[in-house]
Amino acid sequence: MRQPDNQSAFLLKVCLMGLLLFALGYALNLEILVLGTQIAWADNEAVFFSNVTTLAGVSQTVSQWGAAWADYDSDGDQDLYVGNHFSSPNLYRNNGNGTFSDQLVPAGLNPGPYDWHGAAWGDYNNDGRPDLYVVAGQAVDGSDFYANNGNGTFTERTSELGIKNNPGRGRQPAWIDYDHDGDLDLFVANSNKVDAPSILFRNNSSGSFTDVALQAGVALTTGIESMAWADYNNDGYTDFVMTQLGSAGPLGYRLYRNQGNGTFINATASAGLTLNHYPNSAVWGDYDNDGDLDLFFSRGYDSIQDKLIWNSNTITAVISPPSTGQEGLVFTTTSSVGTFDLWKTDRRQYLPEIALGPANQPAASNPFTLDNSATVHLGGSPASNLGDTTLIWRDDAAAPWNVRWQRPVQAGYELLTVITTPGQFVEVSGIGLDIPPSLTNQYFNALYRNNGGVFQRLSNSGLEDPTANSQHAQWIDVDNDADLDLYVVNMGNTYSGDEANRLYRNNGNGTFTDIALASGLAGPSTGYDTCSAWADYNSDGFLDLYLANSEWVGPLAGPHQLFLNGGNTNHWLEIKLSGVTSNRLGIGAKIQISAGGITQFREVGVGASGACQNSLVAHFGLDDTTQVNIVTVTWPSGYVQTLQNVAVDQILTVQESQATQMADLALSKARLGTGQVNAGEIITYTLNLTNTGPTSPVTATVIDTFNHSAALAAVNVPAGCTWMSGSAVVTCTVSGLTKGVPAQLQLIVTTSASYSGILTNNATIALSSL
Repeated sequence: MRQPDNQSAFLLKVCLMGLLLFALGYALNLEILVLGTQIAWADNEAVFFSNVTTLAGVSQTVSQWGAAWADYDSDGDQDLYVGNHFSSPNLYRNNGNGTFSDQLVPAGLNPGPYDWHGAAWGDYNNDGRPDLYVVAGQAVDGSDFYANNGNGTFTERTSELGIKNNPGRGRQPAWIDYDHDGDLDLFVANSNKVDAPSILFRNNSSGSFTDVALQAGVALTTGIESMAWADYNNDGYTDFVMTQLGSAGPLGYRLYRNQGNGTFINATASAGLTLNHYPNSAVWGDYDNDGDLDLFFSRGYDSIQDKLIWNSNTITAVISPPSTGQEGLVFTTTSSVGTFDLWKTDRRQYLPEIALGPANQPAASNPFTLDNSATVHLGGSPASNLGDTTLIWRDDAAAPWNVRWQRPVQAGYELLTVITTPGQFVEVSGIGLDIPPSLTNQYFNALYRNNGGVFQRLSNSGLEDPTANSQHAQWIDVDNDADLDLYVVNMGNTYSGDEANRLYRNNGNGTFTDIALASGLAGPSTGYDTCSAWADYNSDGFLDLYLANSEWVGPLAGPHQLFLNGGNTNHWLEIKLSGVTSNRLGIGAKIQISAGGITQFREVGVGASGACQNSLVAHFGLDDTTQVNIVTVTWPSGYVQTLQNVAVDQILTVQESQATQMADLALSKARLGTGQVNAGEIITYTLNLTNTGPTSPVTATVIDTFNHSAALAAVNVPAGCTWMSGSAVVTCTVSGLTKGVPAQLQLIVTTSASYSGILTNNATIALSSL
């Protein structure tokens, strides 16, 4: 990472950027006015994001639970599905000029307004066309699957393929190839419901799926809030971490390890995960570039707190009613007129959910006005056994006004009531409201560093943020400086409104600095942000952000936002995979690149977390490096593919080569002990490569990857092998392999003086002359 330039250079850059954006007609966020508060991070790698929501044609303010990027029309740029909670979703087709067009209806996507939650793109039949699965929180008709027809349209095939989620209350779907058979399976995470556990649909490769969750050990009824899939222990099989709803277990999350035989085992304790509060979500990423995936937990508290505020002519009450009994308020006013606007979390209350006076009269409209000329609300209270209802009455025309809120067990809604009067409110008091004196968060965010499949919690990374109500996070390299940064979505609460999000810039030394305000990514001040989805939608090599906002609608709602990354002078490489033996989208494939003395690692598909899904195109920032020395793709099939001397600043498509040419080569490795190493230790790793096929000599390339680059102080290699300081990869080219005569390669490793832990290596045959 390069050292910061002086402040004046940065300020000049900001000014020039601002002039350029204004010339283009962009509406800059107001955060630019206070850049001086975070000027310390300014350097020639600085980036600034512009809010282009309106210009791009994706502006709306509705309750939303998720978003997912994919190139559904195969035109080379990223499109966006937006799953709105209680309104029609959007399928935004990228027009290729910075704007989007909603193609939901022309594309044949027709999910009704049914409590929609997460969505995920995946290619279930390996035809090269992304298909879409969406889940709903209701227990009836709780999912839809849309098969991509390849002409811009989709066909709903949920029941036909056997992947209906009835009677589940869906939270998040995920496409994974858990059994490594070359096609994508589907995991549907459900809320806590005894008769509807989470489901693992195994792809039968014949146009149908089978629920194997029970046999696999993942038929979970405890409820899943979010999940994230990845191969955390580098054994070649995809595992997952899930965060839970309710009171299932002491931790509020679990890590399930794929045992490679079609089953999973709870590995939370054995992996060293000890966090003892409920996280909202989890996300995987190799922030320290050591070749394995680290884990970040977003943690917070319930954003909905009882709230009662009022001034001379307006009362605003936000209520989370008890499952039994009532909460309410009493008020008096100088006028006999009161106008009521009643909302649930996602919509206005239906008229039958409002009861006026002793006759339990439903409201005629919402909003509605009551005065003494309409006596329906006079004469006493409505009945108390009406279920999920707002009750309004006055005992007589001179008595105070009464409002009560109640709901039955499991109703699960919050209520917003706004009351106005042309006169003045004289006295307002709450009845049974649970209004906290202050809101504090005991649930710190948590970063766990992966040490060869065992995790160590870090307490001084700068990511803990004890005051935030964090809901979701994503690892991304926003400034293309060759290490992963972290974007954390904070929800806020009913008292403070939406809380500023955090963009933590990776300092390259295990610590992070929040630059959200300075970079324009603090987010909106209204609504309640839910999750983020990242993609390079304009193909300029810098990741852009779609921010899903608002658990609420109505007066507490906030806008969804699209942010364009202004970029900098750093280089980049984006890699799009096309599987042949493996699944077509390359989900679960591992990509390592070595450039500029740094080895970076990505696993395709780990950007699906919570209700949002990142683009499946792997993105690498390269700092000032002008060439990538090696790109290594380890496919889910087990085949390892290597490209050398790759040009920068391009979107590279890598198609899986056939692995049959490797059948006549055998590779074994030897290293005594358990993998535990000490600081400054010298260890010999031996690789034996044997030609078991043709009698004529052959040439082969072997890639040996260690799990921690930071553990390697030095590697002495034989002729034909190369290792660069700071890298985790040794590359060996062996010529003249005679049948039956093994070639022995000895790698002598000296471990770092600061490293003590597990050190393992994975050797594979990447190329051969066969």
